[in-house]
Parts: sequence; C-alpha cells; structure tokens
Amino acid sequence: MQIEWANTLDQLRGQLMRIRKERERIEAAQPESGPQENLSDEDIASGQTALDPISARILARRNRVSGRGPQ
Repeated sequence: MQIEWANTLDQLRGQLMRIRKERERIEAAQPESGPQENLSDEDIASGQTALDPISARILARRNRVSGRGPQ
C-alpha cells in the first residue's frame, strides 16, 4: 500500500512539473505587455488611449452613429 501511494505521488509530481514547464513556455512565447496596454480610468480620462486600428475604427463608427463625434 505504501509503495502504491509513493508511486502515485511521484506521478503527480511529474505531471505538475510538466504543467509548470508548459506554462513557462507559453508565458515566454507571449509578447511583453507594454505600459499602454493597461490604462487606468485616469489615463483614459486624460486622453491617453492605446487602441489598435480595428478598435479605433469601431469606436469612430460608434461615435458617428451616435452623433457624438470625437471627444
């Protein structure tokens, strides 16, 4: 019984190690987050924006449709 539990524990540790290594590989492959990607409400209120071109087009279209125009 003791040997079975030791074997199960070893298998669990091995699996956790593989998961951790895979997570590290994924995080290393992702580009670094720039400071402009996480804007606070104050930053947005002061006019700082970091929109990709598609988001900028969507926002412009919404402003045209609602009649607000650029702010």
